[in-house]
Amino acid sequence: MADNKNGVKKFGEQFSKLLSKTKENVSKLVDQNDDGNFDSKDVSLVFNRLKDTAKNTYDTVKTNLDQNQQDRDLKNLRPIFESTLSDTDFFVSKLVRITTIDKKHAESKVCQNAIGHIDTYGGLEVINVYRDKAKYFGLTFFPNNDAELYYVDPTDHERYIELDNYFSQLKNERISELERIAFDLGAKHFKVLYKEQTISSSNVNVNHKSKLNIHKSGANSDIDINVSTDKFCSVEIAAQSDFIGHKPQEPVLRYLKHEPHILNLIELRMNEAPITHKKMEIKLIESSGIKTNDAVKIDAAIKAMRFESRTSIVAEVNQESQRSFEYEIDF
Repeated sequence: MADNKNGVKKFGEQFSKLLSKTKENVSKLVDQNDDGNFDSKDVSLVFNRLKDTAKNTYDTVKTNLDQNQQDRDLKNLRPIFESTLSDTDFFVSKLVRITTIDKKHAESKVCQNAIGHIDTYGGLEVINVYRDKAKYFGLTFFPNNDAELYYVDPTDHERYIELDNYFSQLKNERISELERIAFDLGAKHFKVLYKEQTISSSNVNVNHKSKLNIHKSGANSDIDINVSTDKFCSVEIAAQSDFIGHKPQEPVLRYLKHEPHILNLIELRMNEAPITHKKMEIKLIESSGIKTNDAVKIDAAIKAMRFESRTSIVAEVNQESQRSFEYEIDF
């Protein structure tokens, strides 16, 4: 019995101390100006502190939201800055578009001072160069930068050729290179014929099932339809010249540096018993800068950009495969 009384007494003392400490803490909490009293001044101070806390919380949340939005804009809008050009993982795409900044990029905070941006169409990355900022990229645009779409020169990754005239320009560049090769090798005469085949149809046998009334019966019959092939070949003299001739020197090659016929010609001419005459056929598709796989992606990108009435690059590549040079040279 005595133990119970002592226990109750001890609990009472501890509870009293707890109340006293809680009261003291509450007093400190509400007595903001430390004057020993809780009054309207303390209420005002508590209110102001709560208001400041709320404002700081709002500012923090707003800052985080703004930062998240900017992170999303950087990911989606993909702006290019002058400093971006020196990044080790930045490369200018093969297909380049020269344009003006669009509305969504112009209005975004993260795109301020941008010189371009990156778009991706079906896996093909396209660099958009803002026309008034083109100088920062250090690229050359042929014949000028007044057009919109350009593709990289296969021999110079800093030179871009207008896409609409890409194949015709490469044709002219290779003709000029053949002339330089003839001169460097000491030729007395050379001629380049430009040949282009146009296929109007295919020579195929088509097995066609059709319901024909043969011998007045309604039986099904198999018939073979022969479709004739017509190939029209246009030939023009692309270049020819006469020289006085000289001791051969090995030419520097650009577009034709992987062309076996040209490499063989140079080897034979630089030999101790040099060749005096050579005639060869050079397929243009072998030294073209755009292959079929590239062309498919380019056409898809052009369609996504919503260009109208633009020649199919796939069709151009297919036609390029039907073009060749006949190169004849005398020493």
